[in-house]
Amino acid sequence: MKGITIKPISLLIIVLIFLDYFFGKYSNNFGNPLPDFVRIILIILSIRYILSSNKTKFFFKNRFNKIYFIIIIYIFIACLFSPILIESSMMNFIRIVYPFLLFMSCYILSFSGHISKKQIYFLYKNSVLVIFFLIIAFLGYKSGIGRMDIGDNKAYMILFCTPIIFLFFPKTKALFYYSLIIIGSLIASKRGAFLGVFFTFLIFIYSFKQFKFKSKFIILLGLPILLAVMYNYFADSIFIFERFANLEEDGGSGRDVMALAIWEGWQNGNFFNQIFGSGWMSVLSYVKSALNMKKGLMAHNDWLQFLYDLGLVGVTLLLSMFYALFKEIRSYKRKDKLYFSIICVTGIFFMRSISGGTFGETSSMPVLFIGLGFILGQLDRVKYGLPIESY
Repeated sequence: MKGITIKPISLLIIVLIFLDYFFGKYSNNFGNPLPDFVRIILIILSIRYILSSNKTKFFFKNRFNKIYFIIIIYIFIACLFSPILIESSMMNFIRIVYPFLLFMSCYILSFSGHISKKQIYFLYKNSVLVIFFLIIAFLGYKSGIGRMDIGDNKAYMILFCTPIIFLFFPKTKALFYYSLIIIGSLIASKRGAFLGVFFTFLIFIYSFKQFKFKSKFIILLGLPILLAVMYNYFADSIFIFERFANLEEDGGSGRDVMALAIWEGWQNGNFFNQIFGSGWMSVLSYVKSALNMKKGLMAHNDWLQFLYDLGLVGVTLLLSMFYALFKEIRSYKRKDKLYFSIICVTGIFFMRSISGGTFGETSSMPVLFIGLGFILGQLDRVKYGLPIESY
């Protein structure tokens, strides 16, 4: 793997963030030629990194990684039994594999020592800047149609940058990027993302004791000022609190009705489907039929999606996945920034699995999984007694 770095992936991810905005806005699907071309390059790069490494065997020694891989295989099998066309089913499988390959390659690069703090920081600080710019750009569209209260899914993408930005506290620039994440999530008006930001802020407060007095002073003085200035500037564009006030009225954008329908659909299924599922993405056709919709929708919840599509076996695998992350937290004895970052990424991942779903989302989830791959790679270097940069 000599000469291989994360730089090409970093540059392509930043380019892809732009392309996903300008080619169909927040598209979660393959279907736009230029963004898809970049994704294909990323897939090829990831496979090249994986095949050229002599550390791949260590990937499968990590409990989380093994469960994630088993889920990918199980989803592939479930695609073969999906009620949708086989071409669509395989395309959906590619959507699942794409973030996994990025995760796997970044874990291997991290474990092999081919990603430095400087390189991962380059990716995430620039991603924050680009995503924040696009959130502001989307304000023009919302203003044009007179719907400033519309949620912007870029809120999740900017949120997913937080675990890596955490590694560089209390640097002034890191505080600036974290301020952009907080304000960006407020402007984007996605309730789930805002709750995720609130969670990261609690972790930030919990980690406060590790900083030196000078750093604490900078944080206590600098962060409130940055947030106050930004909030005052963008106050007229922030409608997140109104969206929370309307939560009981809109039922989480109708997700309560859909969740109940999916739950009842699973309960009324036959024994085989309850245990092994009805086939990947079968929830789309079921929701379309059950709620008399023009087209089906995702469950917007990994647990419900897995329950209907993959049955109790799928839910057990998903539960095992998060338990493995919890074990990673428990087994890491150092109370450094890496420790708080793994807590942060685990919490964000879990909250997103409840509030919107993660599997098959090709726009924002790679941002989270690249960071997760890097963090787990660093944790395993410590586990095997290999040196890492100080955090």
